Amino acid sequence: MGEARCWLVEGCKPDWDAVQGASPALKAYCQQYPSLCLKSGVLYRRLEPAQPRGEVGWQLLLPRTLREPLLRAIHEGVSGHLGALKTRAHVGRRAYWFKWRAETDNFCKVCNPCNEYYHCRVAPRQGRLEASTMGAPVERWACDLAGHSPSPCRASCTSSRPSASSPSTWSLSR
Repeated sequence: MGEARCWLVEGCKPDWDAVQGASPALKAYCQQYPSLCLKSGVLYRRLEPAQPRGEVGWQLLLPRTLREPLLRAIHEGVSGHLGALKTRAHVGRRAYWFKWRAETDNFCKVCNPCNEYYHCRVAPRQGRLEASTMGAPVERWACDLAGHSPSPCRASCTSSRPSASSPSTWSLSR
């Protein structure tokens, strides 16, 4: 980002051949040179208005050291932990850096308080099942409510009447 600032101080856009071997971020800033501006020694990017009569927006080109504090202030700010979508919207209005969307999404993905309540995560594993202790016979009843189901291998030769030993014919009476 320091080289992009030097371009603006000198007032000349570098040739593409000079930037071709540089980092992807520097190449992106070179492509956006017409929208970059220096105000009071601070680097900004001009955002064209979405509507013809809208206001021109300015995004601060944020150095690497200030990115995490800004993300933390916006994401964990006054209204609690915003999701990735709202955090991106707030960051996009205020600041810019190369691959800011991906970095914002990654910041929200590793936020511990947000991950505690993430709805699509895998449920925790169930604990070990223990045998239930019965004190007397018939203390706990079970009933087959599905009815008679023939075995798949003998489905063609079974009758439609359930047998007397089938659980579906048992009735609970007092």
